[in-house]
Amino acid sequence: MKKNWLIIALTIIIGIGIIIFTMYLIDMERMKHNYDVVFSTWGRKYTPAYKIPYEDNKEKDNVEITSNIVKIKNGKINNEEIIENFLKEVGSETIDEKKLIIQKFDSYDGYTEEVLKFIPYIAKCKEDEEESAKESYEEFKKEQGMFTFKTGDYDHNITLEFNAFDYELKRKVEDGVVTFYLKANHTLVDGLQEQEICKYSLGSSNYKKEIDLNFYQRKDLGIKTISEFEDYDFNIFTYGGDVSFTFDTDMVYTFETALQENIVTADKILEQARIDSEYGICEEGFYSDGGSVEYLYDDYTILKYDTLDGRKDLVIGIKGQIINDVNDLIEEVSDIPYTFDAKIKEVKEYNGKNSILVDGLDTNDVNYKAEFWCSIRESTKLLDKENNKIEVIDLKEGQTASITYVGGVQETYPAQIGDVLKVQILD
Repeated sequence: MKKNWLIIALTIIIGIGIIIFTMYLIDMERMKHNYDVVFSTWGRKYTPAYKIPYEDNKEKDNVEITSNIVKIKNGKINNEEIIENFLKEVGSETIDEKKLIIQKFDSYDGYTEEVLKFIPYIAKCKEDEEESAKESYEEFKKEQGMFTFKTGDYDHNITLEFNAFDYELKRKVEDGVVTFYLKANHTLVDGLQEQEICKYSLGSSNYKKEIDLNFYQRKDLGIKTISEFEDYDFNIFTYGGDVSFTFDTDMVYTFETALQENIVTADKILEQARIDSEYGICEEGFYSDGGSVEYLYDDYTILKYDTLDGRKDLVIGIKGQIINDVNDLIEEVSDIPYTFDAKIKEVKEYNGKNSILVDGLDTNDVNYKAEFWCSIRESTKLLDKENNKIEVIDLKEGQTASITYVGGVQETYPAQIGDVLKVQILD
């Protein structure tokens, strides 16, 4: 009888020992990977990674971001600059491998770490030039580089691969949350269309909204002049709607008033659009006409011309691509100013009228590489390179100047420009 009790006692002790040892192993493994313990720290000094205080770069001014570790704590990012630097480096045709480590600290899920890499293609020398000339489409794709993303917890992690020809890194904002992700950039991609890298609250990001633009669509699709060329170096229009700006939740200004009182400027509008495009709030699209750009929002579109023939107008219009519709409408309502750079060859005064002979620079569009006589009227603005007003007497041979005019050009030799709006010295 005593022997049976002894066996039972030993069995219980061994069972308890196995249970305790299993608990110990579980906690040791969790502490090894910076997770919170389940049972005990077993006398060790240990704090889970998500409870460890870490530097908040936002509280320090002029901090140079050199680390490649992004930290997200309970959905808030404290160093989004590292993501922005990674985006710039990957987009700069780098030949060096780039790594981004995303450390997530969460009170419920514990600590996780994921790794995003960009691996550039290193071309191997080929002795056979003919073989090199027959490079396949797949080889071309390979040369664009590769993204790899290691994700999952420490027990189940996988590494995904994405060709940089097929995918690009993007940010988007939905319901106050920023998603940093890989997105398929053409319709032929056979596989994942999106791969999330990480998420964090918009409030903890570097995003700033300094301009709150409101667009109200009109029944007509006409074009309306908001600011004439005299106020800017280009005209400002609205197309198919009216624009206002809201400040401090209750101060609303019409587009005209906001410009006149310098509450907003064309530069501020475009800078806000550029920032919005970086966060996927709008789409940015460039044209091959010299550099015109459209920012497509859900409710409206901002179009900034920058054409080879000198058009610089700003248009805010209905949603969708508007450049083709707007082109003819602008022609109908205004004389479009054109600008080119030239070197002054001669300054001439005849019968009380002043004119300058200029020679278009080689960097100009082909239409502006010739010689032109430019009439200088009383209404013509003459400025130095600091935008100070000058007189005709200050124009000298050999100076480089920017010439802005409207209207036609008489096809004489040299050609003649009659309505010169501005001459500005550049050197």
